[in-house]
Amino acid sequence: MATKFEIRYAIERAYVLCATRLAAHAPRWLRYWLTLDAIAKATTGKYSSTVVPELRAMDVLDRI
Repeated sequence: MATKFEIRYAIERAYVLCATRLAAHAPRWLRYWLTLDAIAKATTGKYSSTVVPELRAMDVLDRI
């Protein structure tokens, strides 16, 4: 019998694989637009003083 940890891990892994496959098969224009949208959201509001060329990808993910 699988433990709760193993079940949660299997569910999380299935979710990540599904999201990765979906992103990999998305049209290029959609991925481009979503990237621009994420950067725009990460550089507005309280982060409006951020210079975009100095912004790291992980910072964008933390902010949205």
